[in-house]
Amino acid sequence: MPRCSTCQKDQDRSQFSGSQLKQKAHSRRCRRCVENKVANDPENRTKSCGICLENNGDLLPLGCACRGGSGYGHIKCYFKAALVKGGLDNYGLFRTCGVCKQKFSGQLLVGVEKMYAEHAYRSKPTHVADIYNRLHADEQMALTKYRQETGQSETTISKLRIILRKKRGIFGQENSHTRNTAVNLAIVLQQAGRFDEAEKIYRETLAAEKIHCGSESDDTLSSAANLGCLLRDSGRYKEACKILRETLVIRRRVFGASHSSTQNCMYNLGLTHEESQNRQAAVPLYRECLQIRHRVFGPQHPDTIRCSNALSRSLISSGQIDEA
Repeated sequence: MPRCSTCQKDQDRSQFSGSQLKQKAHSRRCRRCVENKVANDPENRTKSCGICLENNGDLLPLGCACRGGSGYGHIKCYFKAALVKGGLDNYGLFRTCGVCKQKFSGQLLVGVEKMYAEHAYRSKPTHVADIYNRLHADEQMALTKYRQETGQSETTISKLRIILRKKRGIFGQENSHTRNTAVNLAIVLQQAGRFDEAEKIYRETLAAEKIHCGSESDDTLSSAANLGCLLRDSGRYKEACKILRETLVIRRRVFGASHSSTQNCMYNLGLTHEESQNRQAAVPLYRECLQIRHRVFGPQHPDTIRCSNALSRSLISSGQIDEA
């Protein structure tokens, strides 16, 4: 039985719940010594890795719904935790917190996905990795050309359909890479005014993400918001308001009002009310969103300016000229 490097007492393996990763991570210190170190050091009282409980190294915010001292971690720790739990075949474990079941974000997510890509490409057959890289490069090239040049919608739609068909055959219908391509195709179709085709793809993607990611995951809520914006663009304001309102309630509860995705949902719901001529309902949403963005991003940020203009526009239209 290994000894703790701090108290020199034998470690009890049962305290780590049988996880091989946690046994390895705590092989130098017992849990009691780690907790005492964090508790007695004021600077480290609220920050420690959720896996190894250490506060050394580059601690990064998880970016999920976890708050307080449990909202930090090391890239390698969370990558190894997901690797031990599900292996490389379960990609969702590398992007999702095991405690709050929400998607990571920020530098930690980027680092974990980078490590996943390095390990996955080493373990996959070379031709499969080459095919994925080529399809991903073709997709990004088509989207870049679409954004930079006008009149490329039909060409881009055709290319994305071909890429989507190939990804479905190689990675499967429910794979996250396949779903991302489907969403990109739906966005281009929506911007081209082909709402029926885009709505079908959005609804299929939303149903798949509810099954595989959960009804409160960031991917699921993003797909629901995309569907709500599509319904708004097609003039179905009542359905759009219902979906965006439900999404906003969940985002407030899971991510908090200051999260960027919550702000975007708040703004989109206000815009939907404004376009449906219900400006009295749009004003409080715009006002709250503006206050948050002013505090988080500052007054000169483009999102803050856009929200300020929308609030002024709604106030003027509703007759509150002095307040605007």
